[in-house]
Amino acid sequence: ASAALVRGRLAALLRHETGTFIMAVTILVLGFYLLYPIVLLLLMSFNTAQDVLVGPAKWGIGNWITAWDHPQLLRSIGNTFLLWFLVATISFPIGIVISLILARTRVPFTYGLEYMFWIAYMFPNLSTTIGWMMMLDPDVGFINRALEALPFIDKGPFNIFSVSGIVWTKLMGDGIAFKVMLFTPAFRNMNQAL
Repeated sequence: ASAALVRGRLAALLRHETGTFIMAVTILVLGFYLLYPIVLLLLMSFNTAQDVLVGPAKWGIGNWITAWDHPQLLRSIGNTFLLWFLVATISFPIGIVISLILARTRVPFTYGLEYMFWIAYMFPNLSTTIGWMMMLDPDVGFINRALEALPFIDKGPFNIFSVSGIVWTKLMGDGIAFKVMLFTPAFRNMNQAL
């Protein structure tokens, strides 16, 4: 009986260790595929040779000086933070309200609606952006062209390339969906007394 017990414990330990080993190898392989391009990009940013793919490497910080010397760099960084701030401050309360409605009320098809937010989040950002560009382009967008067909509108009112258009695209793409995905399960599991 003791030999069978030892064999059983050894088999359980090997199963546990095998699972741990497989998970460690998976994390290492995926980590390599995620980190290697970033490390390579950072390393090659210091290669100032004319052709970085052929010939001897010439190391220096000239590329970084050129990048930071560009007059529009600080403005583009400021615009990036402005867009992030607007998307975060708009999507946060909307995500909370939608999540509370989905988790704490008797809305029909609650799980189906929640699933739609998962789909919106997983849908490729490039496809979403191109779709909104096709609809809201100031010159040839479908919605703007349809509105221009009305007798009292001369020019389409929407511009997807403006700050508000970019914020709209991000909100509709995954800005709100991400918050709904995170908050809905938390609100569903929250104590009803709260």
